[in-house]
Amino acid sequence: MPDLAIKNPVLEASGDLPGYPGLCLNEVAGDGLWSMQSSETLKLEAFASIVFKQHTKMGAMLATDELRLIQFAPGKAYLFSDQCQFPGKAADFETIATDISHGFCQLLLSGDDALKFLNAYTTVDLEDEAITTARCLRTRLGQYAITLWWDKLSDIHILVDRSLARSLGSYLQRLSMRWF
Repeated sequence: MPDLAIKNPVLEASGDLPGYPGLCLNEVAGDGLWSMQSSETLKLEAFASIVFKQHTKMGAMLATDELRLIQFAPGKAYLFSDQCQFPGKAADFETIATDISHGFCQLLLSGDDALKFLNAYTTVDLEDEAITTARCLRTRLGQYAITLWWDKLSDIHILVDRSLARSLGSYLQRLSMRWF
């Protein structure tokens, strides 16, 4: 997904983390984020089959150039898009989607050691083969509930409640100063 200009940035500071050369934290503009929940007649599985031409499964990510679908519970998932509008090819499923984009902030931690850095502070082993294969998970980093996903291990996307994003950014900066 292309990085777009941030209209109202949440982070006070972005760019290189002060304590660890090679790690960079930036806010990512992403206009579309929906919570998808199956209904009696419209199923998340049907949505995945039509839009992604694949079956969805728990703890996995499906991706196209424009969309990401991350499922963490039966019949429930996040759908990410770089567009504000719900994807046209999925219009029949808009009734099971709730726009939650204003409630979250998306950060990008970049650098060759991005996953290793986060692994030192999360509640799970991010370097576990099942997790690196799935390329996504929900976990905690300190007191923050976060969702992580990546296409490559040097660019880790972090989804956090918008109200906590500035604090998380400061926390990551402080952690970088003691990580080695």
